[in-house]
Amino acid sequence: MPRFRVPDVSPKLLLLGLAGILLILIGNFAASGDSLATKGTSPPQEAPRAEATSLESYRDSLRREAERVLGQIRGAGTVVVSVSVGSGPETVVAANRSESVRQTEERDATSGGTRITEEHSTTVQPVMARQVTAGDGPVVTRVVAPEVEGVLVVASGASNPAVRAEIFRAVQILFNVAPHRVQVLPMKAGE
Repeated sequence: MPRFRVPDVSPKLLLLGLAGILLILIGNFAASGDSLATKGTSPPQEAPRAEATSLESYRDSLRREAERVLGQIRGAGTVVVSVSVGSGPETVVAANRSESVRQTEERDATSGGTRITEEHSTTVQPVMARQVTAGDGPVVTRVVAPEVEGVLVVASGASNPAVRAEIFRAVQILFNVAPHRVQVLPMKAGE
């Protein structure tokens, strides 16, 4: 029967490890109690609707700004813009990340072989901040705006090739989009 040698651990190190585990358990228990209390207060449909409203308002602000700027181009005339954006916005929160490696060495007394086993573990927890009005919440490091996926411009002056080219270049610069994602079309006659 193989014998395994248990490494000698000082009592202080053992107590320190147990205290750390106890603090983690207390922290997890306190966090789960807070999240249970806040989960019951808001209906589950509010978050997706808030995100959709935020996305719509972002798209509308881009559209209004583009119509204002493109309408200033000489000969553009009346300008209508439609902007297609990706999903989002994406919120990036601060996180505490801890990584640990545990190495175990096992020796077989009968055959003399040695086996070394390594265990890698990573833990990521969001950094929480106390807010006076809203309770606890994650610390937001940045908000990444949705990427513009395409722009369609309809302008009364776009039937003129020179004006159309100016509008086309202006849209590429304004939204930082590739040429194949921009379309500039003339408006119907009489509008």
